[in-house]
Amino acid sequence: MKSSITELEKQERIQRAKNKFQLIRRQLNNKQANKHKLLALVQELVAQRPEVTVQILAKWIDTKR
Repeated sequence: MKSSITELEKQERIQRAKNKFQLIRRQLNNKQANKHKLLALVQELVAQRPEVTVQILAKWIDTKR
């Protein structure tokens, strides 16, 4: 009886760890996808309106100092 309880607890802990890893992987994938979407939007903006891009970059450089 005692061994079956510890085996069950062990399996539950393993499953919780697997779930946690899946969650972390999903969050990283979402983060990467958002980064790629933002990059695509910026590239589209640069292609369409280069004068705005220069203003944005100048403002960004000023805030980084």
